[in-house]
Amino acid sequence: YLYPSVDHADQGEQQGGSGFLVQVPLPSNPDRAIVFAVTNLHVCKAAPVIRLNNKDGNVSIADFTKQHWIRHPDGDDLAIVPIGLDRSRHKISTIGREIFISQAIIDKYDIGVGDDVFVVGRFINHEGKQKNSPSVRFGNIAQMPGDKLKLDTGVEQEAFVVEAKSIGGYSGSPVFVHMLPLSSRPIRDDPKTLLIVPSPGIGPWLLGIDCCHI
Repeated sequence: YLYPSVDHADQGEQQGGSGFLVQVPLPSNPDRAIVFAVTNLHVCKAAPVIRLNNKDGNVSIADFTKQHWIRHPDGDDLAIVPIGLDRSRHKISTIGREIFISQAIIDKYDIGVGDDVFVVGRFINHEGKQKNSPSVRFGNIAQMPGDKLKLDTGVEQEAFVVEAKSIGGYSGSPVFVHMLPLSSRPIRDDPKTLLIVPSPGIGPWLLGIDCCHI
């Protein structure tokens, strides 16, 4: 969760947004990695402080300012900050780049309109004051990227349009697409073959980041 200040994070006040953690291997040593917190630029500008759950039931607060966050070079509504973590202390999960959606994955599994997505984020009306209690919301891809979406900032950004029950507080949340068990679809490189997806399905892949409502 992201908050405007350490005091807001400590009190668990209903302000701010969501974020997630991405683990990136070091080019010089693939056995080691750096973890980045990821959210929207518009979230970290107003709420740069991060609150994480601890394994003992308490929370840790990372006192970042908006100057610490690294903006996307093209002006997209995206920002990251490297964050030091203690896996023996923090109750966390990280996302690896291998599950980022790619055009190759989209083509292979014919991912498109109607496919199932889920959003993991912060339901600010019942978010958890003493610790983070993320909520999951569900929906479907409504439109694949085509014409760029114009944000309130004036920046035109590539985007998927998703039909989902998203409200304030979910900005910055990761959005995943997956193929449910026993679904079927053709394989692009072998159109005569119909893929029957066995349990527990295929995916999930990180589709993107919840950035706006249209």
